[in-house]
Amino acid sequence: MGTGVGILVKKYWIHHVETIKRFHGRLLHLELKFRERVSVHIIGLYMSASKLPTERAVAKKIRKLLGDIVQNKEIIIVAGDLNEDLSSKSFKETYATNKAKACPTAATLQHMNLVNTHGAYATNNPEKTWASNSVQRRLDYVFIDAVTVSLVTNIRVINVNESFSTDHKAVVTIIQSDRILAGTKKSRFGRKRCSTTMIDMWFTIKKTVLQAAKCLPKRKVEAQSAHTKKKCIDYKLVKIVANIIKQLRVNNADIHNNNVMQLLAKWKQLKPEAVNAYLMTLPKNKLIMELLNIKKEYRSTLQAKIRIQQQRQIVDNIIRRQQNFDLNKRAMIKSILNRKRQ
Repeated sequence: MGTGVGILVKKYWIHHVETIKRFHGRLLHLELKFRERVSVHIIGLYMSASKLPTERAVAKKIRKLLGDIVQNKEIIIVAGDLNEDLSSKSFKETYATNKAKACPTAATLQHMNLVNTHGAYATNNPEKTWASNSVQRRLDYVFIDAVTVSLVTNIRVINVNESFSTDHKAVVTIIQSDRILAGTKKSRFGRKRCSTTMIDMWFTIKKTVLQAAKCLPKRKVEAQSAHTKKKCIDYKLVKIVANIIKQLRVNNADIHNNNVMQLLAKWKQLKPEAVNAYLMTLPKNKLIMELLNIKKEYRSTLQAKIRIQQQRQIVDNIIRRQQNFDLNKRAMIKSILNRKRQ
């Protein structure tokens, strides 16, 4: 079984190649260094289709090497023949129960926050990249890190039979490399020097906040703004109990007063288990003390829900800003720099 993987680099990029690493003719890793500490990592892959124990062991080592390479790297491009078809029926059936078993290499790359460019830009019916007789599969992919994928302008699958003797098609992904390297220029591009640093800072902030947000409750809480909090049940409970206490204290009414009974009926309608026989038999002074404790408990619940909603709004705002940043980095950075500070 033949093996081998290669990476072609433009002539004027040759002097930027810092390191070259190879493994068993199935993995080739190029690290390109540019000014302003910008590193571009390009990885070529050719995974074996064989199920032999020796080939499986090699594939396992390759996935471990991928983890070591990708960890804490900025700009990453992984391309090649994975010999795994993400669009096949058998894959989808296995993927639902065991993602790693269905497509171990693709699952490894996705776990490292790399994006399948087909998933981001192509249609739901991907064009197959390999054919043998009547069998067709999509085995070739391009994975890119979550920040750089926003710079992809086009992706397509083309025939190369006229130029190469192969049963595979070529997956072409076009990236705006000038925007990646804009911060490395020291002449007229000096104003853009912060672009790569800004992308790194934003990615770090987004990752930290989203990780912290995982501890937030998933239960949906109604918005507690000044306009809508009166619709909240907890707010109504606090007001009802406060009015009952006011009737008992200020108006010197008893539990059987018409106004008190009406308030108790509203309370029971919102929370039936709260108004029980024990509460109705308490002396007036003890009843007021019990109502004060209940009011304190309701208010604590309301304040907790308001805090949770405020935290959710912060997270939603950060996610929305990140999406705006991905769509138009130039406009986002310009609006931040031009904003008036108080």
